[in-house]
Order: sequence, then C-alpha cells, then structure tokens
Amino acid sequence: MKLERIVLKSQFNPNLLVTSAEIFSKKSTTVIADGVQVDQKKFSENGLFSKRIFGDMDSKEEYSCDCGHLHGKFYEGMVCQKCNTQVTFIGLNINKYGWIDLSLSKYDENGALIEEGNGCHVIEYIPYLQLEKVIGRENLRNIIHVRNTITITGELDTEEVERLRAETPEAKYYYLGIEGFFEKYDEVLEYYYTLRGEKYSDFYTFLKNRDEVFTDKIPVISIILRPAMRTADGLKLDDINIKYQNILKNLEILKDVNSIKIIRDSTIEQIQAEFMLLSEEILEAVKSKSGIIRNQICGTRINFSARNIISPALAGIKIDEVVLPYLTFLELYKFEIINIIRRTENISLKEAEDKWYFASLKFDEKIHKIMKKMISDNEIGVILNRKMIAA
Repeated sequence: MKLERIVLKSQFNPNLLVTSAEIFSKKSTTVIADGVQVDQKKFSENGLFSKRIFGDMDSKEEYSCDCGHLHGKFYEGMVCQKCNTQVTFIGLNINKYGWIDLSLSKYDENGALIEEGNGCHVIEYIPYLQLEKVIGRENLRNIIHVRNTITITGELDTEEVERLRAETPEAKYYYLGIEGFFEKYDEVLEYYYTLRGEKYSDFYTFLKNRDEVFTDKIPVISIILRPAMRTADGLKLDDINIKYQNILKNLEILKDVNSIKIIRDSTIEQIQAEFMLLSEEILEAVKSKSGIIRNQICGTRINFSARNIISPALAGIKIDEVVLPYLTFLELYKFEIINIIRRTENISLKEAEDKWYFASLKFDEKIHKIMKKMISDNEIGVILNRKMIAA
C-alpha cells in the first residue's frame, strides 16, 4: 500500500493569534462590534455569531447535500431527491474569522479609514510574556496598572504616584497605564533592559519594534473553536465566547469620550487582562485532548484507528509502503467499502452494511477484491502513530 502525502483541506492558522497584516487589511464588514446582541441571546450581522462572517454555526456535518437532508459519510456520492445535489465533503469554517477593532475607527465599504477612533492598544500575548522577562513580571504589572488613589476632584493623585515611583529604581515608570506605556515604550524598554542587565538581549531585539508588541485588533476565531449551545433561554456560551463578550462590553465604555482618564485607563487595563485570559483559553483549547484538534483543526474527523504489531516487511515491499491486515483495512475504510458494495450490487444501505459486518466475522473474497481495487485505483494514505510517514 503506497503512502501518500495528505494535504489537509482545512488547517488552523497560528497567525490568527498575533498581529497580522492580512487581518488588518480585511474590510470593515468583518469587524465584530455588537456585543449587546450576544447579551440578549440573539444573532446579528456583526456579532460574535454572525452567519455572514463565520458561516452557519449549525453546520456540523462534514458530508452533506446543499439542503442538509442527507448528511454523513454513509451518503457520500448519493444525489439528494429534495435539492438534487450530491453529498460531498463540505469542509469546515476553521479559517473564517473576524476581528474586534479596539481603535473604534470608522471605515468605508472597501475597508478604507474614514475617521480615527478614540480606542486603545493592548499588548500582544507572546510579546507580553517576553516583556515579563526583560522588564520583570511585577514591574510590568505595575507599569500597566492604574492606581485608584484619586483627589477630591476625581483625578489621579499624581503626588502619591510620584512618591511611590521614587522609592526604588525599578518603580520609576510604575502606574503609567497601558496608554502611557504605549507612548513611552522605547524609553521604558531601554531603561529596564539597562537596569536588569543584557542577558535578555534576544528578547530585547525582538521587542524593539513597538508595532510588533502592541495591537488595536483582536482576532475573533471561528465558531468551530468556540462553540455555543442553543437552549430554551438562548445561547449558552463557553469561556472563550465569554472573554470576547467581556472585551466588547469594556469597549463600549471607551466610546464615551467624556469619561475621566482614570476610568478610561482602568477599562483599558481590564481589556488587556481579558485579552490575556482569552489567549490562554484559545491555546488551552488548541493543545488539549478535548477533541478540537482531532475533530476540527485536522480538517476531517478521524472515524477509526487501529493498533497493529509492527513486523518486518515481506519481500517486494517498498520503503514507502506498508501492509495492513484484512480486518484493519476493513475497519479503517468502512464507509468507503459499504458505499462501493451498495453501488456495485445495487442494494440498500442497510443491506450493504450487513455484508460489511459479516465480512468482519469471516473472510469475504468479494470484499477483499474491493480492497485491492481501492488500492490500485487510489494511492491510499496512511498515518502511522508516533511518526507520520509521507512520500
């Protein structure tokens, strides 16, 4: 059986987690702006569950006709009597995404900037972790933190802040807030890099470009990776959706241009915290064994797997070929074999499934011929556990 390089039809793009020119260049129609609609358990054209942006969240089947009457791999190749379309692989909307525009800018239909907003920037997830090394974890937290000590007029008590900054050299830039840190970024980074020594030079080199550290765009990943459940009361959201929702709520506060600075700074600090938690949730969902990688990111659902003893190959087997036992092949290609039996013998799906079952109990010469025909007609791909071999 010849091994074949399998090109996945749908792959997870890790660039969706960081600043990307492709994301920024998207038209304004992909901006996620409506968090209130999600609160009310409704859908909207520019919300977290926009069908226009992300596709139909109810489409869970990988094989379906256009109307969805026939769905599942059992029906692959059949023509639906209702919509007269063939059941084919419909793929997953894993690469569909929108973004939350923290800048609150306005765009035209072509995505061109009309008016600059009064929004904010946040620190990207990976650069934030690297800044912790160069600046120091506690130092970074105190720099972007906003003191809640205010004067009788409601303004930040700058005298108290200056007193705290003078206590130690490491406290020199404490309580700038994220906006203050953004404005003085080069100065602050250079100061702490010099103060803490040059052992973090590799991180420092990467962090010198401020545009790679801060972003005003938060990508909203596909609903496949952040599922929601419909209930009688509306939508039941998972943790990733809740984090997005919290960011949108705080963004509404920033729209008030008359809010005092301490409220604005505190709101941006909260958005940063939610963004960090959101990134952690996404990474955990991606790397865990909860089924998302196997069922979604790989692009296709792996229906069956098999465990066999690896033994020396027979004479005549090439280096890029493996031999599968009869029962293993029967199980791995169950759907394909049943469909071939159904079509070639012109019998019902149930009858074809019964023939497949009896073939698993006793060797069936006809089905063995089907297997050999499948191998000769197609270069059947096999993924070996632990190491993937492809040629």
